[in-house]
Amino acid sequence: MITEHKNIKKFSLLLYIIGIVITIAASYCLKSDRLFIILLCCIEMGTTIYFIKRKDKNYLLQWTSIVVIFTLFFDVLLFTGENTEILMRGLELFACNVSFIISLVVLWKQKNKKSVYFDRILRENWYLLGIVLLFVIGCIPILDSWLGSGSYDYYSALQELNSWNYVDLSRFKLAGHQSQAFAFFLALGEFITPGNPVGARIMQIIMGISGILCFDLLIDKLFPGIKKSITIIALLLFSFSPLFFGLIGELNPDFAVLIFFMWFITSYAYKKYIFLIFSGVCLCLSKETGIIIYAAFVIGTFLFKFFTVKKKFWNKMNDTLSNKLMISSCISGYIFLFIYFRDMSMWDGGIPVDNPTRPYNTFGVDAEYIIFKLKQLLTPNFSWIFLIFITGLLLYLFYRKVRKRYITEISTEITEVITGIYFSFAAYIVLSFLYYMDKLSLCDTLYFLCYIYNSIIDLFT
Repeated sequence: MITEHKNIKKFSLLLYIIGIVITIAASYCLKSDRLFIILLCCIEMGTTIYFIKRKDKNYLLQWTSIVVIFTLFFDVLLFTGENTEILMRGLELFACNVSFIISLVVLWKQKNKKSVYFDRILRENWYLLGIVLLFVIGCIPILDSWLGSGSYDYYSALQELNSWNYVDLSRFKLAGHQSQAFAFFLALGEFITPGNPVGARIMQIIMGISGILCFDLLIDKLFPGIKKSITIIALLLFSFSPLFFGLIGELNPDFAVLIFFMWFITSYAYKKYIFLIFSGVCLCLSKETGIIIYAAFVIGTFLFKFFTVKKKFWNKMNDTLSNKLMISSCISGYIFLFIYFRDMSMWDGGIPVDNPTRPYNTFGVDAEYIIFKLKQLLTPNFSWIFLIFITGLLLYLFYRKVRKRYITEISTEITEVITGIYFSFAAYIVLSFLYYMDKLSLCDTLYFLCYIYNSIIDLFT
């Protein structure tokens, strides 16, 4: 481990810088999608063998859960993809299936241990199953509903993956966005029901269920000993809030940003290092806002760790950067940088407009636009409720620490996670104020519905 080698620990900052340089250099040397996929297959096989030799069931279980996703993707694609690139298709199928089978056999031979979380659901948190069931039942009418204009654009791009040739990775960028992870998950459903968005929506429902489970885990972690009735109310509010439940029917990367961020902070809170890396990469490859949220979380947790260590500056820096959570979080960023610098096309979704003072997809300070976004935040958006909740929790933890002079390792970890979430939320708010996107907002939607309603009334009266 890096934290076990003092000589490496002293040069942790230098190693991070070297890692960034090597990542960018390697991305320029590996422009070919074919070579990149071959490298990924080799890494998958090598990582599987490494975790098996390590004999750590926790790491191997996390890795196997990730391998399962890739195995399902390529196995389902076998029945719908192009009958070309036989060697590449064989390599991808071989790497995924062999890694999965080997990992599964090793896990099966190891001493069986029940999942504490799922055992707790069956024994204590039975209500969670009921909430998930209500969530699924509520989503059924949405499955065959019409797609919105924005969703249609994303789905049209997603349909092109039905004829994927196992090599061209640019097809996973939907409508010019860095949405490769979002497209990857939705493609599993699209392969099952090609040409019909039902499959993609089923995948979003599955992702939504995972978000509910993550929210339950976060409540259990951030509020130890909380009353069950409060937990049930919180889960119901989250599961059926307009900004979560309402996005199921829309094939929009914003939903993926939320889900992947839930995965990321849950993995961070429970110190699941392998899944933390995976969910961090997914967050960065969901939409451009996911990159901002990820970076803000890492910066927030870094600052918390740095200022809570009572040592000299460079010792504090080395201790913070050599922390396993920080290393795992930053590895996600390195992987994203590698993918990004391969094609150098992050903000390529801009649309020129006639107004030169406030063009689309540009940064700038516009008082009128900021006031509009504040109104949107404080009226129908409900995000301010989350802001008040996070702020209140931070103040409560600060009160426990300063006034009662009571702090434990658990409360420190809770405060660290909350700080990261707060930084992510603040960064998203700042981005929404400074980055101009002339999209149909919730306010505009409400006004539009009122206009339609008045038109219908006038028509029949």
